[in-house]
Formats: sequence, structure tokens, C-alpha cells
Amino acid sequence: MKNAQRSNKLSAMVLLLGTLIWTSLSVAQSAGEAPMSMFEAQGIMRFIDLPSAVVQIDDTRYKLSPVMRWAGLDPNENLMRQLLRALNGPVAYAVDSKQKTPTVKAIWVLPVEGR
Repeated sequence: MKNAQRSNKLSAMVLLLGTLIWTSLSVAQSAGEAPMSMFEAQGIMRFIDLPSAVVQIDDTRYKLSPVMRWAGLDPNENLMRQLLRALNGPVAYAVDSKQKTPTVKAIWVLPVEGR
């Protein structure tokens, strides 16, 4: 009897914890911010050309993925204007390893003090 009660309590705690984690992730995604753990590296964005889908971070040029994710930007403001202001500033990024050419799938424009 006691083992069944403990098992029920443990199951309820696991379910509650899973719900809490799922809710936290949903709120973070709906806020438009990607989790920092998604990004593999940090660097300085030196060049960006949206029409050509090219970005240079530090000394390496990357293609931009067709399903590019941006974080750290205001969705109500012009994307190109924000990216031009972010040039020579710190970014975190994730590379799409499935592509043959170096391709970035996500960029988080970091605040200058956030590097």
C-alpha cells in the first residue's frame, strides 16, 4: 500500500516537473528568444548581405540558412536596420552541420556587454 502511494506521488511529481519544463520552453519560444544552449560559438559579425544570404563572423564567411532564426532583435523594427547596427558587435551563432558549405542556421545578436 505504501509503495503504491509512493509510486503515485513520484509519478505526479514527474508529470508536474515535465509540465513545468514544457511551459517554460513554450514561453521562451513565444517570446522570440532562443535558448543560449542552442548556440555553438560566439564571434564578431563583420559583414552581412541579406539578399545574397551571406554573413561573415570573425574571419569566416557563411551562407545563411533558408530557415534562418534570429534572436536578440526587436520584431517591430526593420531587420536590415538592426543588423547594420549590429555590425562589428558580438553575436552567438549555430552552424548547420548537415550542409556541405558552411551555413549558419541561427544568430543571436548579443548586447555589447553580454559577450
